[in-house]
Order: sequence, then structure tokens, then C-alpha cells
Amino acid sequence: MANTSILWEGKNAISVMRGQCENPFFNITGISLDTRHNLQKGDLFFALPSDKCPDNAPDDIESGGHAYVKKAFELGACAAVVSQDIGLDPKTYPLIVVPSTKEALWRLGLAGRNRAPDAQVVGITGSVGKTSTKEAISHILRTHFSVFSSEENFNNQTGIPFCLSKITSPASYCVVEMGVGGPKNMQLYTPLLRLDVALVTAIGEAHREFFSSPEGIAQEKSQIFKGLIPFIGKAVFPYEGPYAEILHQEALDQKVHILRFGTSKKAYAHLLSCFREGEKGYHVKACVGAKNFSYFLSCLGEHWVMNSVAVLAVLAALEVNIEDFLPAFSALSPFRGRGNSYQVVFQDTPFCLIDESYNASPLAVKRALEVLCLRTPSPGGRRIAVLGDMKALGDIGPLAHQNLKNHLDPQLIHHVITCGPLMEGLYGLLPPSQRLAHTTTSKEVIDALKTHIAPHDIVMVKGSRVMALDEVVRFFTKPPSRPHPHP
Repeated sequence: MANTSILWEGKNAISVMRGQCENPFFNITGISLDTRHNLQKGDLFFALPSDKCPDNAPDDIESGGHAYVKKAFELGACAAVVSQDIGLDPKTYPLIVVPSTKEALWRLGLAGRNRAPDAQVVGITGSVGKTSTKEAISHILRTHFSVFSSEENFNNQTGIPFCLSKITSPASYCVVEMGVGGPKNMQLYTPLLRLDVALVTAIGEAHREFFSSPEGIAQEKSQIFKGLIPFIGKAVFPYEGPYAEILHQEALDQKVHILRFGTSKKAYAHLLSCFREGEKGYHVKACVGAKNFSYFLSCLGEHWVMNSVAVLAVLAALEVNIEDFLPAFSALSPFRGRGNSYQVVFQDTPFCLIDESYNASPLAVKRALEVLCLRTPSPGGRRIAVLGDMKALGDIGPLAHQNLKNHLDPQLIHHVITCGPLMEGLYGLLPPSQRLAHTTTSKEVIDALKTHIAPHDIVMVKGSRVMALDEVVRFFTKPPSRPHPHP
């Protein structure tokens, strides 16, 4: 259903973007960057250049968003931001003409950020756990404050201003995810956000294709601290790990306050103990500063326990009363595509489907497999891992896939379905009794599950987004199946 509340008045948006428009009499109720993804009536459509177009190149009318402006109007767009003549009558179709649509989006995002001038901004980056931790912090803060949170994982040079452009009223806190797709990405975002707190979750092999070493990834992630004001901003990052000192040195260089989290008692926020209560979650005790806290965390996986300690460190950095927010940890649940589960009945066969389909890296897959092993099937059921290729790993890709064998104990993960050319290398290393099928497409995965699924199985689906394993989830969770919020 279309949003009816006004996000921007047309004349104001035109002024902010420094555009020209012959027909400025419209109100904007939403922002759209892609006609394929839920464009609503009243949306302002940005005709962005193709992803393949270099950042400093002119907008491409042939392959970019300019080719879809007419379709955007047919779907109900109130106006479109363009940089070239696209053959539409500007008196009939409200066209906001700008030198660069990317720059116009950036200007609108900056204006949106300025709508919440007093908000404290938390920026979150890391190789894994960015979106889940962002959602957790937003959920917990929202129990007592107004919070703006960036959508899903819109975390790049386009996604961040896109999200900020939707701020409509002052918020107490803004929580924004910040990704990197290559060197020098982070420095593009920090001036726009004006961070108060910067959190690095963990460093792993994600996006290794674009970096010469894991140290290069850590160095790029550490650049988030340059977005903090010296002597005022607060850097939150792990105490342990092979790349922790890279983060520490950058925080020292930026002269910001440092709040590290981990298991060491030397960390500002550290885990004291955790006890797992079956599949319900963990009873956690942690120390922040010199004070101990106890809470129940309703998510499975030791990484969630450490994420919760990172959240405590962020709460301390924001100088709120941590005690007030502890009950909110018991209401957390895994998010869509990142561990949420469904109770499915397919052709009279009941089984549990864990959706980890959003993305994948070696560390993220390892964590997902650990959570799968914590789930206990009903009698007769099996644990089945559906694993799609992990992309953007560069030269280490083949070996990284093969190394997953070390996390696929046949006594715990009874069967495996693989998908993609890289996963074929892993499939060949598995014992015959563990192999169910190797596939090349999500449709083939669906067919394999149709053939092999049995009552009470627990199936976990994980792969990079380009593998489209979310189509597997959608197929099996079509009504009347219903989401099951807790494991």
C-alpha cells in the first residue's frame, strides 16, 4: 500500500538538489531507485547510472535508470530526477533536471540528515553482523526513544543517502549501516553522517576480491573512525582478534574515546558468563565499565552473545541507563534472511526452514552452521545445510569453499545440498552419505528439496545474494506457511 504522508514538498526537494523543473507542483511520499523494487505511487524516482558506470563518468542513458523513467511514471512516480533529455514532455511529466543524479541523491540525503540535527548517530561496519547488530541496536533504543534506522542493508554510496533522504522528523538517535565494496569507500560516507559513535563488529574475508589481504579489509573498516570528532567521538570495536590492533591504532590516531568489547577482562565491555537454555536463547552476564549486568538473549549462536556485548558497549557510549534496556534483549529474534525460521508444511511434510539466504562469507557460513547444530530435530528429522557460492572472495574463493568441510561434521550436519561452481569443490570432498545433491540454480535446489525433504527435517539455506537462494525460501514459505519468530 502506498505511503500517503508527505516526505518532501516538490519545490523544497528541487531546491535542495539544485535542480530545474517546469512542473514543480507535486508532493513526494517516497523515494525509489529501481522500478523493479516496490515503486509506490507518489515516489520520487532517481534515474541513477548503471552500476557498471564509473563513479566519475556521466550518467548513461542507455543502461542506467534513464531508460526506465517512463515506466516509473506508469507505476505512479510523482516526479523523476534526470540528467539527460529522455524524450518526455516536462510539462506533462515532472522532471527534475540536475547535472548528476548521484550528486542530487547525495544532496537530498544530506538535507534529510539535517532534519535530525540533534540526533546522536551510530555508524556500524564490519565483515559480518552489520545488519543484525544495526537492527538489534535500533530495536533496543526504540523501546525508549525515537530512532531512525537505515533500511535493510542499504549501506553504500547510493544506499546511505537514499535512507537519509527519508528522515521526516527529529529523532533522538540515527543508526546507520556502512559497508565497503573496495578501498577508500568508507571516506565517502563519513562526511554525510557526522558520527557520534562508530562500531566495528568483526573482521573477516568478505569482499576479499577487492583487497590484497585481510589486513587491508581491517584498515578500510577502521576508516570509520575518521568520521568521529576528535576527543568527543567514541569508537567501539573488538578487543580480541588478529586485526584488533589495526582498529586500535586508527582509533588512537583519531584521538577518540575507545570502548572495546570481548571476553578479556581488559575490555571495557566483556562477557562474564553465558548459559544456553535449550533453543530459547542465553542467560548472559556481562561487565560494562565497572558494573555487571544480567539479561536474557533470545537468539541462538555464540556470535549473538558477543553481538549483545557490543550493543552494551554502544549503549554505554550513548550514555544511557543500560538497565532500562536489558528487557529488550529478550524480545530480539533473527531477522529476515539472517536466521529467521519458518515452520513449513509442504505436501503434508512438516519441516523447519532457517532463512540465511541474504548473503554469505566464510565466517558468516561458519556461524550459520553452528546455529544449525544447536537446533534439535524432532524424532526422524535431520539437519540439512543448503550452501550456495560465497562470492567476492577473489583468489582465495576455491580454498575458502573447500575449507567449509571442517565445519560440516556428518554426525551433526546429516546432509548437504550445494549450489554453484565454487561449492562443487566442497561437495566433492564430502562423504557420500552426507551428499544429497549438487545444483547450479535455485530452481534445482527447490527440486532437490522436494525430492529429499522428510518430516521434521531442519533445513538451513545460506549463500551469497547473487545465488538467489531467497527464491528457495519464498517457494516453501508461500501461504499458508507462517513465520516462526523464535528458534
